[in-house]
Amino acid sequence: MLASDADVQTHRAFGLPKVGLVPDETDPATLQWPHRTAMSQFLNLPVTHDELPETKKLVEATHLLHEKDGYVFTDADQQMYAAHGTQMEGQFLIDSRGTIRWSYVEGAKGLEDFMNFPAGDDKILAAVEALPR
Repeated sequence: MLASDADVQTHRAFGLPKVGLVPDETDPATLQWPHRTAMSQFLNLPVTHDELPETKKLVEATHLLHEKDGYVFTDADQQMYAAHGTQMEGQFLIDSRGTIRWSYVEGAKGLEDFMNFPAGDDKILAAVEALPR
């Protein structure tokens, strides 16, 4: 099942944080991923993706991936990005009893893990196959 949640209520229910961006001058001791990170750290984040020829910084990677997909931001997209642009995402497999059997949370391993998701459908399908029947 795929669903949309413009108010990110589901994200909150599953404990997915929104990254808070703070000025670069902020004391590094107060930065706590994923709740707070410096703006330059975030914007210079290296992104590796199967559809990119090489690792790119976050902004360039996003631009190239959107261009490759022919994706053009609408006014509604702009509003969503302004409100939730640093909202982390997750993928969850939930059985018929409501038990989470597999999950992947973006950025769970640290800043370098932000915008990195399981490669292709293979990992997700393997997780489905591994579920008890």
